[in-house]
Amino acid sequence: ANSAEQTHPVKGKAANAWGLYDMLGNVWEWCADHWHESYAGAPIDGTAWTASDEPGVGRVGRGGAWLSLARFVRAAYRYGIPPDVRIVDLGFRCARVYVSPASQAAAEPGPPGAAAMLRLERGGEDRCPMPRAPAFRIDSDRERLRFSRLTQPDWATSIGRDRFGLWATFEIGDVSQKMRWIPPGRFIMGSPPDEPERWNAEGPQHEVTLGQGFWLFDTPCTQALWSAVMKDNPSQFKTATRPVEQVDCKRIQEFLKRVNEKGLGLSPPSEAQWEYACRAGTTTALYTGDIKILGEHNVPALDPIAWYGGN
Repeated sequence: ANSAEQTHPVKGKAANAWGLYDMLGNVWEWCADHWHESYAGAPIDGTAWTASDEPGVGRVGRGGAWLSLARFVRAAYRYGIPPDVRIVDLGFRCARVYVSPASQAAAEPGPPGAAAMLRLERGGEDRCPMPRAPAFRIDSDRERLRFSRLTQPDWATSIGRDRFGLWATFEIGDVSQKMRWIPPGRFIMGSPPDEPERWNAEGPQHEVTLGQGFWLFDTPCTQALWSAVMKDNPSQFKTATRPVEQVDCKRIQEFLKRVNEKGLGLSPPSEAQWEYACRAGTTTALYTGDIKILGEHNVPALDPIAWYGGN
């Protein structure tokens, strides 16, 4: 193991290509979806898959943790958790789906003759000026793409761009939380049958299209942020910069109710959003490549990116 049998401060390992830390290892993360034994019948639009309103139905946990076996610390691994479980290796991060009213308006057909036409030739380099409108749509025989200008959201105290992409921050008291912009796109969800240590619940693989981008915490929710909102700290391993743990679904909903009074519109990510963001455009077991478990406590590929337990 490399975790020394405890959680660790966030950002202690390398981020993925979209600037997200601790997506694998440190703490498991609650997702909004109800537990299903496979992806048979799963939605393909990235929305949360909920089965019923029954309070006891299991939820999906993702990402592995400091206490987890290495085989669980993979982008595709998933397992079901009763919603009232509070354990020392289970936390969460939040998402915020971005919906642009201008983008929605641009999706409506315009009057006849209003559309501009551009023919793209294979192998060519056709160019056209960017429209001045706040939003526009491009239609082709293969895709329908919607574009809108993204300005600093009302809830953000700052916004910027770095080598990972677009980020924005919000503040609760003296605590600042960074969120990363996750662009819309499509990906193959789940794992192939030949992935080492694969479980049947990770399939069948299926294509998911996320038509809207979203914001996502760049780390799990920290104890500092939780305490600023909830005025308590249920965690066993108490340090402000470590992930909050020992929080169940009910307590997370209480957290969301309070923090969203500030107009943040946060929620747990759907399972599809979580995996899409974790993979950051990759298709391998880890977002840095394939996983090779060589022996007891010996998984070199995981060490730079995750805190995890023994094999």
